[in-house]
Amino acid sequence: YAGEVAALCALERARKDETDAAIEIVDTALRRFIPTPNLHYIAASLMLARGKPDAAIAHFRRCLAYRGQVLVVPIQEGITGHVSLLGIAQALAQKGDLVRSRRLAERAVAMAPDYEVGHMVLSKLQLQAGENQSALHTLTTYLAAHPDSPGACQQTTLILQRLGCADQARRMGNRALSLLRRNGADHEAARMEEILAAM
Repeated sequence: YAGEVAALCALERARKDETDAAIEIVDTALRRFIPTPNLHYIAASLMLARGKPDAAIAHFRRCLAYRGQVLVVPIQEGITGHVSLLGIAQALAQKGDLVRSRRLAERAVAMAPDYEVGHMVLSKLQLQAGENQSALHTLTTYLAAHPDSPGACQQTTLILQRLGCADQARRMGNRALSLLRRNGADHEAARMEEILAAM
């Protein structure tokens, strides 16, 4: 269980924006303890945040290697599947490989249609490709089934604004603001207020 304890300690440091300390914990744990999917996932996430996509991909692939195995410790849902595939997609996007990135994001969304982050990442990749309508469709399809998703509402607001649909953008932005406040996401709510004020 030492690797799992280390993963939890690293996660807590990362949540406090103590990234260097989190990376140090993970590095030590990977050298000294039996690694767990959660430990590799945290390592991958830290590498992705640091702009080290190759290292992130290596750890995400280690997560995928646990798929189907009986594990002693519980893991976050999707780490051995769609969550890590999406992580690899984001790492490939950092490397500029948008074609493979998008293919993996689409695969992750197909595996887990209710996973909000998958739709968010896919829509961002569509935006990067200049496919504004496709990005909007990805999010509105998700919102049709999950109307209380603040992240999807926020991103949809920005796309509508980019498309020049000011009234729709304001309505969606106000919806996002209401959801963020309800969820206690004060920092994000303040950012949404700024966006709405600038429209």
